Amino acid sequence: MIHGSSIISYKLDGVYYTESVRDAFMRISQYSNALYGDFADPSKNTLQCSRVMIHDHLGHGYTVANSIRKEYRDSLYDVLFNEGRYITVSTDHLVNTNAYGDMPVAQLPVDATLNNMITPTEPAMYDGKMSLEFAWLLGVMLVSGEYRTTPTISLYKIDEELNRNVQRMLNYINGIGNSGNVENPADSTTVLTSKGKNPRVTIVCGDNKYSNNSDAKNLFMREFEALNKSERKIPQEMFKESSLVIMSFVSGIIDAIGTLKNISERKYDVALTLPSGIAQQLMYLLMNADIPATIEYGTLKNGAPSGKDTLSFPFVYEFQKFSHSSMYEGKAIENSDMWASRREKLLTIDKLVLLEKENPEDVYEIDTASGTYTANGIQLRAGSNK
Repeated sequence: MIHGSSIISYKLDGVYYTESVRDAFMRISQYSNALYGDFADPSKNTLQCSRVMIHDHLGHGYTVANSIRKEYRDSLYDVLFNEGRYITVSTDHLVNTNAYGDMPVAQLPVDATLNNMITPTEPAMYDGKMSLEFAWLLGVMLVSGEYRTTPTISLYKIDEELNRNVQRMLNYINGIGNSGNVENPADSTTVLTSKGKNPRVTIVCGDNKYSNNSDAKNLFMREFEALNKSERKIPQEMFKESSLVIMSFVSGIIDAIGTLKNISERKYDVALTLPSGIAQQLMYLLMNADIPATIEYGTLKNGAPSGKDTLSFPFVYEFQKFSHSSMYEGKAIENSDMWASRREKLLTIDKLVLLEKENPEDVYEIDTASGTYTANGIQLRAGSNK
């Protein structure tokens, strides 16, 4: 059984979702045939799924999800892999290994290698309609913006080109240039730069009485209405978009908070430090664009999860093409497919961490037609008592 925070991709009545199993359980329960409680233990519930397909990248894309069972456990294992991925599972969760066959996680030797491939087999099944620049602004907004009464973006980069483009795009969103009103001033945004050791640029939209005429702003509000930092997620529509739209969206995230790390002569990886939930969702999004990513599991000094993980993935030409930041200056790309060597890798366990919880936490058993499914980018066994 996997922890409720684990990220899965699934289709419900043909609509794509990528979210935690906990959120998926709640969403699917509204469309399920039945939700059965265990009368001996009311904390257990089995969701008999209907019209649900779950992502299974070794099972040729998506497979039928038969049921999802919810329980609570106070003993769990964090399984950390040397490629930077991790999954939290119940102590009796069965995994398939190369050398030892099927065995519970609690009995795994540290050097065990799982039978698993990273790259999915099915691309996004949608011909994206979102404009590239709009997707870029959504990426910036996801990690550096808020939408209360008006869109606001704060950047810890004094980058004139980047700031100028954010202002231009926010002007557009706020109704300048597309509202049909020539009475508006050229700018409807204000750029503020703080002073101090770590200056910050804040770009905020002013009130625009013509903004209701802006189709772009109406779309923007649908994506980010009532968004705050505690409930931030990647817009579900992005998981159905074309690879170029996804890359433009990711470029916005990189421009806002990304760094480049040199992995060898003139070759770089992109590094993004994000809240754990967003990092897992973004990993799936990159997989839809055929770019495998790895995650460095963030921990505090006492070994507890920090709530933030660092996502690393290859620096490719498309990111530079869509970028409006100066971070790529002088960074030439000699080999645009340098992520190819990361495909079809086996995941080797680096560390097993036993977690004893004071309060039981939610875990889920997923039963599928193929007998496997993908969570956190890792292939897992499905079925009863796994």
